[in-house]
Amino acid sequence: MRLTASEVDAIKTCAKTVFGEGVSVRLFGSRTNDAAAGGDIDLYIEPPSDELSTLRNELAFKLKLMDAIGDQRIDVVLRSPMGTRRPIDRIASETGIPLL
Repeated sequence: MRLTASEVDAIKTCAKTVFGEGVSVRLFGSRTNDAAAGGDIDLYIEPPSDELSTLRNELAFKLKLMDAIGDQRIDVVLRSPMGTRRPIDRIASETGIPLL
């Protein structure tokens, strides 16, 4: 996994702050490959409730995280607990590395 310990800590802190306890966060995509270089930080987030699964919270999370780790490319896939499971949900949950 190509994230520093401080980046992982920032992701965890920001996710809990915005989405609350019980949030699930996985890193997926190119940053899971230690042999690769570059790439955005792809995060798959499952809030504990539908009420927390909003665009407003997604944007708040990204802004807090950018403030904490600097201006990096961050992609967030937000899954509503009650929503229909999409192909990206399956890929991220099966291949992603749990951070929280």
